Amino acid sequence: MNRSLSHQSRIDFHTGLRIVSISLLVFITFGACVSTPDGPSSASPERNAERDTPERYVEALPPVEKPTIAVAPVTNETTIADLDVLSATLTETITLNLNLIGDYKIVSRNGVADRDTDTAEAGETPDYIVSGSVAEDTDGNLLANITVVTRETGTTDTITEPVTALLEVFTTADLLSGRVLRYFVDEIITVGTITIVDEQPVPGVYTVYVDGELSGSTLRELRLLTGTRAIEIRRDDVPIFYRNVVVEADESHTITINSQRYRDTKVALVLPADTVFGSGDFADQVEAGFNQSVQNYSLNGSVERLRSIDTAPGVIERIVRSGTELILFPGWEMESLLRSSAVLYPTTTFIGIDVELYETNDLPRNAWSVLLREDDAGYLAGIVAGYLTKEYAGTLPQLNAAPRVGAVLGMEIPPVERYYDGFYRGVLDSDSDVSVLSRVTNTFTDRRAGRQAADELIDEGVDIVFNIAGETGIGVIQQAERRGILAIGVDTDQWSIAPETVVTSATKDYHAMTYLAIQRWLAGDLPSETPILSLGIVDGITPLAPFHRFEPYIPFAIRRQLDEAVQQMRGMEIDTDD
Repeated sequence: MNRSLSHQSRIDFHTGLRIVSISLLVFITFGACVSTPDGPSSASPERNAERDTPERYVEALPPVEKPTIAVAPVTNETTIADLDVLSATLTETITLNLNLIGDYKIVSRNGVADRDTDTAEAGETPDYIVSGSVAEDTDGNLLANITVVTRETGTTDTITEPVTALLEVFTTADLLSGRVLRYFVDEIITVGTITIVDEQPVPGVYTVYVDGELSGSTLRELRLLTGTRAIEIRRDDVPIFYRNVVVEADESHTITINSQRYRDTKVALVLPADTVFGSGDFADQVEAGFNQSVQNYSLNGSVERLRSIDTAPGVIERIVRSGTELILFPGWEMESLLRSSAVLYPTTTFIGIDVELYETNDLPRNAWSVLLREDDAGYLAGIVAGYLTKEYAGTLPQLNAAPRVGAVLGMEIPPVERYYDGFYRGVLDSDSDVSVLSRVTNTFTDRRAGRQAADELIDEGVDIVFNIAGETGIGVIQQAERRGILAIGVDTDQWSIAPETVVTSATKDYHAMTYLAIQRWLAGDLPSETPILSLGIVDGITPLAPFHRFEPYIPFAIRRQLDEAVQQMRGMEIDTDD
């Protein structure tokens, strides 16, 4: 008798057997918590399928005669009562799995299997009889034995598996059940242990996908049918292992898979020529985020510092020719280089960090810009300013009685306007009686213009001024210090410019922006409809600098309001760009 299944039968068999306890144990060596995976449910046949079929066709179908397998209960022949559970589990697992094959008629029989005896329930002679026992050998070792009797040939095959621990009931049942199934299915069906080797353990939330379906979260082990499987393991929802696994376990039932973690994926960070290092500001944060991504995802990363913008084309060509798949450009002045490079090298991905990459007809689809939602940062800064100027004027000497705050804008361009719009709404949400005044300097490089704008606002009664003017804003902060009012910094923590004046800063977390950009690229999750990846509080970024020396003077009510605002924005209950 041919024991091979048809192609369709094999598909049905694999689909059904995924939900039972044939095991493939996946041990994540860097540690995870145990979670019970929810197996996928198999689709139910339509209840009215037979009723809807014309009667004449039903009658014309020939009866399907399937070989019969009789399954006798596995018996416990030891004096250890706990092994009754193993015996019952073996019987149930084998019966269920044989039923799922679909090419056999499965019946149960009471008593010990005998090739010359008809099944009690079926009243017919079975083609196969499966029976078993749990017993001790002469040395006192526990063994689980399954016997398959083939009536046609008169052969008896016995499959034996040692019982190494009473707690490994399901593992033992799976091993034996898999070996029994191999007798009836012309495929390798067994249990394998996959050990995933990871040289750099990284904490996080790990989830496992099998054949594209979520199998469980933070798993230590995963139970599924062996065979060819697409197994994907993600950390913090980013794929770190992904491959089709052909499970053909040997006698040790062990398969080892080396880490696939993008070890050969080349990425590069290209820093502008005028970058200042060691200050903890923009360039250092971007590089720190890049290096963290390289370490966490085992990327092949390199950092290039341009000597001048004229050397950039040659540097980019060299990086691309080395097989680099992703190149990052930080800073608004890199927009032109990003665009031209993306056009020249369409198979390489280019991402600008804090680059305002406006969508135009000539923009290639391999270029993106990653921006922070400045309105989120401005909104939190506005809450601080609004509450302080109205409710807590008596707590700090820099605050006056007038509920009035101001903002100095370098230019009316989108990122500056987003900062201001968020700030304006945050102020009004803290107290609608507070007035917000503003000045536009039309420059980002003139400190004197910043000092003049600050003077004008202070003369109108402003006691807190928000700098949104780049280098011009340094003059804003300096003049606020001279005139004895408070200031709020922008982009980076500007407290060191005037420690007695800068109460906080609306910051751009360039470290997080860079890390999240690479993470999204690895996950294939960059936007498809727009070249802009906009990140904010909803992505886990909290863009507000510490209060530093002002910590003792910030009332609990303001802190509580900030916490509530952050939670609401993460839950998308507040949209700061309305």
